[in-house]
Amino acid sequence: MMSSSSDLIQSWRIRAARQVADGLNDQRTAWGVMHGAEGFPNHVGRDLDLLVAPKSLESFSSLTAAILRSDGWDVSVVRLPWDVNQVIASRTEKQSLTIAFEADFVARQVWCGVPLAIGPPRSEHLHQIADRMWLDAWGGFVKGLLVQSLAGNWSKLADRREEWALGPFQESVVRERLAKLAGPGASNGYLEALRSGDESALIAASHRLKRQLLIRHSLRPASVFRHGIRWAIHRRRQRGTTTPRAPLLLLAGCRDISNEELRETLHRELGATLVFPGIRVMSLPAGGDSRKIRDIRHLSAIGVLVVLRIDGSDMNQAAIPWFPAEGVARAYWSGAVDAGTALGGDLMARFHALHRTEGDS
Repeated sequence: MMSSSSDLIQSWRIRAARQVADGLNDQRTAWGVMHGAEGFPNHVGRDLDLLVAPKSLESFSSLTAAILRSDGWDVSVVRLPWDVNQVIASRTEKQSLTIAFEADFVARQVWCGVPLAIGPPRSEHLHQIADRMWLDAWGGFVKGLLVQSLAGNWSKLADRREEWALGPFQESVVRERLAKLAGPGASNGYLEALRSGDESALIAASHRLKRQLLIRHSLRPASVFRHGIRWAIHRRRQRGTTTPRAPLLLLAGCRDISNEELRETLHRELGATLVFPGIRVMSLPAGGDSRKIRDIRHLSAIGVLVVLRIDGSDMNQAAIPWFPAEGVARAYWSGAVDAGTALGGDLMARFHALHRTEGDS
């Protein structure tokens, strides 16, 4: 059953990726996938990250939404105030299996004010697979490895160890671009650490690379002013946003399971079909705890599925006046996610309901 479900999920995601790629190619404007299509046409990730020109953010996301809707997907467009438009789609197929697909259109990848990748991608960095999907060699490196290294996300890098081995074309692109950004010494040291597969060496090389990026960028005041201020504004917006975007799940009857066990089970059962970047299990805020409520709303705003456990059995008595009612799902825990497919459908329906209130339908 799991294998057949996985095959069905992949078949629909691959179909969606093909249709989106064909639609974007008709626009004759450069675009490139940074992450999620490395296995195309045989495999597609839960989401595609695409680098596009800033002026193409709206047109590309609207076109993608129209393409998916025409094929029977429920679609919401999430316009984030930091140069990212997310197109999030879902559909329910046989045996109530809910399938989700996401395309994120990104105009800029900036770290601490240092511009790493600005759309549209350069034509010499692109290579096409299956006659339709454009992969961005530099953007893929920035999104998959460089940003994670600079941010110190070592656990995520460990999960992506297969990406440490750059292909010949990507390595030639990365070697040239990274040397221009950080100098040949720091660049070569970082690439050598990647090639070695030694995590300790990669951490040390990342720290050196980080220093060189900041030093060299500080010598270009015009770029510091243009990109640094924009980055600071976007960072402030991202940290301060509390507009609910992901639904909230109230889960009752889970007294005898820890938060971590519950999170792992939900992630295992729902993570393969849905597109939430994370799941956080918490207790219901007591007495209107304003700080905790703000934390929950912020997690929802950045796409995290927050699960509030109700240790009793009557979840209907739980008052959630601080979250839109149409975005609150309710379920009972029975030792497993027995109704996982139905729950997935309910969560995505409530996700779309949240965004219809913003005019995204």
